Amino acid sequence: MTNRAPRHIDRFDEQRLLKFLEGSLSDAEVGDLEEQLASDAHLRERLGELRSVATLLDNSKPESFAPYFSDRVMKRLTGQTTTESESLYDSLRWIFVRAAVACLLIAIVVGSYNIANYQSLEVADSLIEVLFGLPSATLSDALAYGSL
Repeated sequence: MTNRAPRHIDRFDEQRLLKFLEGSLSDAEVGDLEEQLASDAHLRERLGELRSVATLLDNSKPESFAPYFSDRVMKRLTGQTTTESESLYDSLRWIFVRAAVACLLIAIVVGSYNIANYQSLEVADSLIEVLFGLPSATLSDALAYGSL
């Protein structure tokens, strides 16, 4: 047996071998490759290696990951850890903040409207009555409401 240095298989030959295994070569390209395989032992050896890898991959069971696995991995890698409950909390927090701001603005508008109207009419005695547009409470009003 002679000690020959292994021939380097270039990228073009590697791509042709892969396409041959996939069956995506034309008939003319298959004929050319088969002629080259008949004359080159290193190329035949590489084809055998690629066939064994393809067989292993075909026989292996694909692993199934939970939905959004890649998103969770990328967030962990970048240091952004969010869970479903955290995102729900953030969503609800922003909804409540917006609702609180809207209620505050409505209260300011209603209060300023009441101050402008009721002070000029001099119907209410205190600022609270003016802000909420309440009539002034008297003892007769309290007795009337109590008897209902």
